[in-house]
Amino acid sequence: MIINPFVFGVAASGVTWNPSDKGADVTLSGGNLVATGAGSTNCVVRGTTSHATGVAGKFYFEGVRGTTGTNYPYLGVAPASLPYSATSANAAAGVFANVANQFFCYCNGANVNTGQTWANGDIEMVAVDMATSKIWFGKNGTWFNSGNPGAGTGQIFTISADTYFPMANVRAVGVAITARFASASWGFAAPSGFGEW
Repeated sequence: MIINPFVFGVAASGVTWNPSDKGADVTLSGGNLVATGAGSTNCVVRGTTSHATGVAGKFYFEGVRGTTGTNYPYLGVAPASLPYSATSANAAAGVFANVANQFFCYCNGANVNTGQTWANGDIEMVAVDMATSKIWFGKNGTWFNSGNPGAGTGQIFTISADTYFPMANVRAVGVAITARFASASWGFAAPSGFGEW
């Protein structure tokens, strides 16, 4: 079977969604790169690899929006302490790219309305500089907030000190997102100095 990287992603980086670290309402497929909602309660899934703030490392990954709900899916990073039942409102230590009618980004109770609308098939982009704790979100090749991760400017938030995993929240039946952790599957080049998660 030939897997199209622009549909399923490529797991060459070794990172996937973690079948042992997900809520009961998340179904994984496509080599554990596609997360789909099977309910509306325990819908958080984390990736298999983490990185700690305060340690040198710049990381990039993408998510392709499949079927969407009113506010979901979310894509971002979260610590191991984030409960599977978390929403944007109670994810005090998580960071989310939230899509309703427009993209909203959440972190530690704060949120930013980017003013950007969404569509199925959009490629969401996440870049994190662990040394400085800066995080950027974007879509389809453009960073929100006129961000420039390569230059270290225009970040959406500065995340709290912790160890973070890639995270998705598919909080409705049929809501789906496909992770692109491996560079071979990316739709856009990583910012200068950033590599695979």
